Amino acid sequence: MRNIFGRLKNQRGQAIVEMAIAIPVLITVLVCILEFGGIFHNYLVVTHAAREGARSAALRNTDSIIISTAEAAAPSIQPGELNVDIEPPVRTVGQPVTVTVSREVPIFTSIIKNALELDDYKFTVQGVAVMRVE
Repeated sequence: MRNIFGRLKNQRGQAIVEMAIAIPVLITVLVCILEFGGIFHNYLVVTHAAREGARSAALRNTDSIIISTAEAAAPSIQPGELNVDIEPPVRTVGQPVTVTVSREVPIFTSIIKNALELDDYKFTVQGVAVMRVE
């Protein structure tokens, strides 16, 4: 009888089995946090660029100056990777002007790609700002 209870109390491999189950879950959570952080950082940068571009448009600058202002407001993004759209093309005093800045953020992990059902492995972030022309 003692021998049976002694064998039931023997749990030498328990910690290894628990780690084998827990490590993939922890790594998956960590990678998802990193991907989300990258996407959120790009969203904040693009939104700030849209605000700066709208402010420049409100001061009745030309389209090229507005685009360069928006690109300068996003120093962590290469200038060619930003798409800047300005509406309306002809701006009059007192009317609203809308500046939309977008960027495609590459997704690196296949877990996120499959969860979001992305074919081209890119997630588009967009920032929109509206200001009245002065």
